[in-house]
Amino acid sequence: QQQHQQQQQQQQQQQSTDTQEQLQVEFWSDEEHQRFLSALSSVSGTQSADLLSITRSVATRNFQQVERHFSLYVIAMQHANQSARQGQQHEVKQQLSASELYQILGLSQQYLEYQLRQQVSLQTLQAFGQQRQLTAAATTQGGGGSG
Repeated sequence: QQQHQQQQQQQQQQQSTDTQEQLQVEFWSDEEHQRFLSALSSVSGTQSADLLSITRSVATRNFQQVERHFSLYVIAMQHANQSARQGQQHEVKQQLSASELYQILGLSQQYLEYQLRQQVSLQTLQAFGQQRQLTAAATTQGGGGSG
């Protein structure tokens, strides 16, 4: 019994390592993941047709990226629900947020770094946009007086 549990734990750890190595992880934003979840809950058909529909709904990712994210999501859901059945969690999950997904896959630190980079990029773009508006306003005010 105890040896069987140890084998299961070793398999789970190996699966987690294999998942990270085999599937190149591309982090998704919370908004993209939420669109993915919405589309996932509304599809019912063959998997490839479903993934095509989900790809259209997500709109910012291609089919292969959606397929990869779907695979990671299924693995994470299996881990979460297996943990719940073994009493390690309080409830069986119906859905996982993006942060829960990456936490279960052992990628929470990398996801936090991704979110930080996204936030810095957004702030940089906003600052650049404000600078362009100021430059355009100055050019409009000062440049059109000969005649």
